[in-house]
Amino acid sequence: MRQFSREQKKQALAEREAGLSLNEICQKYRISRKTFLKWKEEERLANLERVPKAEYEALWLQHQVLRQQYRELKENVAIATAQLEARRELLARLLPKGEEQ
Repeated sequence: MRQFSREQKKQALAEREAGLSLNEICQKYRISRKTFLKWKEEERLANLERVPKAEYEALWLQHQVLRQQYRELKENVAIATAQLEARRELLARLLPKGEEQ
């Protein structure tokens, strides 16, 4: 089994980010898709280890705030959709059959 340096792995990941297809990268480096995905996960974990704890906690809090905002937006959309449907039903009852849009 061929050994790849960290730099070679990072180069393959960078080529993927630059737009090369996964198949092209796998052919170029003669690796499987599974191997490429393993390299990608290794790099992700390495990057997490380099994030200072304070920065990680700040990002986590920001993530939680964004999740809460997302939940609130979903709820607002559901309410607005229900209100719109109720207005459509009311309009359908109030207008004679020939005047509906």
